[in-house]
Amino acid sequence: ASAREDLKKRGITDAETAPLPQDLFQAQAERRVRLGLVVAELVRASNLQAKPDQLQKHIEDLSQSYERPAEVVRYFLVASHYRSFINYSEETLQIAYDALERFYHALKGLDTNAVLPAADSVYEQRFHAAMHDDFNTPEAIGVLFELVREINRLRNTDAAQATGLAALLRKLGSVLGLLQANAEEFLRKGGAVDAALVESLIAQRNAARAAKNWAEADRTRDQLKALSVVVEDKNGVTSWRIER
Repeated sequence: ASAREDLKKRGITDAETAPLPQDLFQAQAERRVRLGLVVAELVRASNLQAKPDQLQKHIEDLSQSYERPAEVVRYFLVASHYRSFINYSEETLQIAYDALERFYHALKGLDTNAVLPAADSVYEQRFHAAMHDDFNTPEAIGVLFELVREINRLRNTDAAQATGLAALLRKLGSVLGLLQANAEEFLRKGGAVDAALVESLIAQRNAARAAKNWAEADRTRDQLKALSVVVEDKNGVTSWRIER
């Protein structure tokens, strides 16, 4: 994806569909790997260590490009066991954001404030068992991902049960200080975009589709795509989010 984005910046009009030979970036990748190995060996041999406050500031600086950066950093930290080393980079923060995005997708469209969390759930039991096992947060997060899969499986066939499990997902997430934001706002604010413009374009798109003016619908769709906006139509309702 980053390679195609680079092509776009260079003015290549068919960047989305242009074939990218597998070996196109091989030499660059090999240089990057070799450099990484050299730097890692220098750090190890010289016993170089960052101070905690330097590390925290670096992580916070990297996270500022994300929606709810504090939550991204928190997920990044709890996704690893507190006894293990943490590999911090832009890539690992992106992984943290992607994980949160997956959670919020599962919560989207489900009114968790209107129901009580699912009671006597095996998910809750396993989550607390992991937390009591030397604060095993990676395993606890694994349980949350299982909850996400079950919510997604049920949401179109048993909305009530899916909503109860979504409320449980928020409840368990709160133990880790996660998943307390409004899902649609989290997904919409993943990038800098004029919400009023997006809503206007979606209204134009929907009107064009209703009138079967497919050329106009395609035009507005392309405008939304250029803004990195993903439009989702479900049960007669149109929603949107930012694609990072």
